[in-house]
Amino acid sequence: MRYKQCVIGLFCLGLLPGQVPLCGKARQTTAGRHWEETATETIWRGEYRNCDYGYYVLLPDHIIGHSSKAPNPNDGFSVDLEKSDSTLPTSDKARRNISAWNHYNAAELPTLKAIADNELRLDAGSKRDYHILSRSSVKMATLPAIMVKASYNAEETTVYEIKIIAYRPHGTNNLGDMVYVLSLVTNEASRAEDTITFNKILAGFRLTALPLGSCTNDRQ
Repeated sequence: MRYKQCVIGLFCLGLLPGQVPLCGKARQTTAGRHWEETATETIWRGEYRNCDYGYYVLLPDHIIGHSSKAPNPNDGFSVDLEKSDSTLPTSDKARRNISAWNHYNAAELPTLKAIADNELRLDAGSKRDYHILSRSSVKMATLPAIMVKASYNAEETTVYEIKIIAYRPHGTNNLGDMVYVLSLVTNEASRAEDTITFNKILAGFRLTALPLGSCTNDRQ
C-alpha cells in the first residue's frame, strides 16, 4: 500500500504488490516497510506513518497499530490494549484502547483552545455522565497541546480517558491547519499500566515536513 496525495486532503491509494493474505494474519515486514495489509485492515509494527498529515509515531515493542485498509484514507491508528500484540482485526471501540487520529481544521476555529473546547463539547454530548477531571497544557512533539483527563459511564462501568489535542497551523506554502488527537480509554484496574503505554506512544510522536505532492509511508 503506497499512499499518495494528489490534492491536499484527498488520497489516491495504490495497492501493495503481491497477494493479500486471506487468513487475516500478517506477513513478515521487510526493510523500509513496517506496515502490512491483512484481509480487512493495515497493521503497523515499530512505527505508524502518515506522510500526508506530516507525522509518524514510534510504537513500543509488542504493540501493533491497526488502521484502515485501502481504498479508505489513512487517518490514524488504534491499539487494543487487551491484545496489544495481536494482528487480528480490532477497532477504536475496544474497551481499553489507544487511538491516534488526524483531521483538518474544517470548522476554521482560530486557536488551539477553541479546537479543544469544540472537541470536549462533542464528548460531553455523546458520553454519559461525562466529567472533566483535569485540563492542562502539554506538548505533542514540538506542538503546543491540551491534555484533558475525564471520566464517563459506559455499560454501567466508569471509563477513564486521557485525550491530548494538538494544532498545526498554516505554515510554508500554506500547508497545515491540521489537528492531531491522541487518546487513551481504560478502566480503574488497568489505568496505571495503560497510562505507561500511552506515555510511551506520546513520547514517540514525531512531526515531518508536509508534502507538496505524492509521498510514501515506507521508512525513509
